[in-house]
Amino acid sequence: MDYPDHDHGRFYDTMRWYYPFLPTFPHRLNAWKAQRQAVDLVTSGGHAVRFAGLVMHPVSLHMKHYLFLSGAHAMEKHSQRSYDPAMVAKGWHGWRARLRPEMIRLPHSRKLRFHAPGATLDPSTPRTAHHVVDRPAVAAGTNAPPA
Repeated sequence: MDYPDHDHGRFYDTMRWYYPFLPTFPHRLNAWKAQRQAVDLVTSGGHAVRFAGLVMHPVSLHMKHYLFLSGAHAMEKHSQRSYDPAMVAKGWHGWRARLRPEMIRLPHSRKLRFHAPGATLDPSTPRTAHHVVDRPAVAAGTNAPPA
């Protein structure tokens, strides 16, 4: 099986394949020095802090972010959740609000990069959409091969 289950306490040791992701720049701006003034994280849904006098560091940090640890975890985390229709209408939750179990197909390792322990992540040629988003829905119960 090309996409094993990493839904266990050692996922950091076993989940070695990744893809760089950058839909827009900056995609995440959520590390900052303590401020005497209030900071706004609500407007961006937690992706980009806002406050007067903000100056972005010229070098981006690399981040490992796990959308889910297995196909079953993806279904539990995203497709079984209900989303507020008003929030979805405003564009919040994106593909997560449209996700159905039959749409979840994990990418083949040929489409990913290997991350060796202690190595630096390679941010070059990032994807602008997650693999889950650009996978067509297949009929429930089929075992479509990974793209």
